[in-house]
Amino acid sequence: MSIRTNHYVIDLPFQADDLAPYISKETIDVHYQKHHKGYETALLDLISVKEQKNKSLQDLIIHSHANPDRRIYNNAAQIWNHNFYWKSLCPTATSQHPTKGAFFDAITAFGGFQKVEMDLLTAATSQFGSGWAWLVRTENNQIAIRKTGNADPVWLNSADHPLLIVDVWEHAYYLDYKNRRKDHVESVLKNIMNWSFAEQQFNAA
Repeated sequence: MSIRTNHYVIDLPFQADDLAPYISKETIDVHYQKHHKGYETALLDLISVKEQKNKSLQDLIIHSHANPDRRIYNNAAQIWNHNFYWKSLCPTATSQHPTKGAFFDAITAFGGFQKVEMDLLTAATSQFGSGWAWLVRTENNQIAIRKTGNADPVWLNSADHPLLIVDVWEHAYYLDYKNRRKDHVESVLKNIMNWSFAEQQFNAA
């Protein structure tokens, strides 16, 4: 067993029941405590104490993604993706579309928030199997929608800067929605996306 010297999993930026009824406390508890923290436990068992002290998740992902043994990559990438996912969500009361600024202008040029949400829904529901739908800022400072499979972060093989992410692994929604992925994604997009976080990411890119 590795000695834990780093804390790769972030604390939840909200209470476990803050996203109900769109995502239940039960789902958050299982998703965060069992799945997300489970990736960290597995990762710490795979890497040395020196790596735990000196390597960020990004370092681990970049240096392990070409290794045929995918265990370090998969666990590190899933931790990173989930850290970003929790920041992409917020309680309904704070999920507001910005109405001015560079991010708003880029969204408007893309076609508006409704088009962003429709295209994210399409990406999330058309992703075969497990994966992620992403809102990104491209290297040309434009808004784009991407999707990746399994543990892959959108930034690994591109210049895309992630702004928001939607989780379409079954553990993100099965307790609440069973196999109705579309219903889950629609509920998340319409009610609990953290657009303030997306704007911060856009401005920081």
